[in-house]
Amino acid sequence: MDKRKRFFYGFIAIFGFILSLQLLGESTQEIAPLLQNFFTAFITTELSALGTGWFMAYMVLNGATSAAIGLALFESGLIEFTQVFMVISGSRLGAAFIVILIGAL
Repeated sequence: MDKRKRFFYGFIAIFGFILSLQLLGESTQEIAPLLQNFFTAFITTELSALGTGWFMAYMVLNGATSAAIGLALFESGLIEFTQVFMVISGSRLGAAFIVILIGAL
């Protein structure tokens, strides 16, 4: 019984994660016209995209969430391919630093 319960909870967690990623992508596409001016002024180069991914990882304390936000921004056409690559790279760098910081504490 215990294994079935863990399997069920794991399935629900994975389903909830995938559902939240889909909702994130859909909601970003809906508000893309409102965010267009902000992202064209804020993310201008690949280096600023790297910093954005890094900062998002710090803000949400999770690199996977900031990478998913970067993919949602790319899917809605707000950032380019090279910029989404740098956002994801920045989210990985930020997540690594969060792990080191928590380990040091």
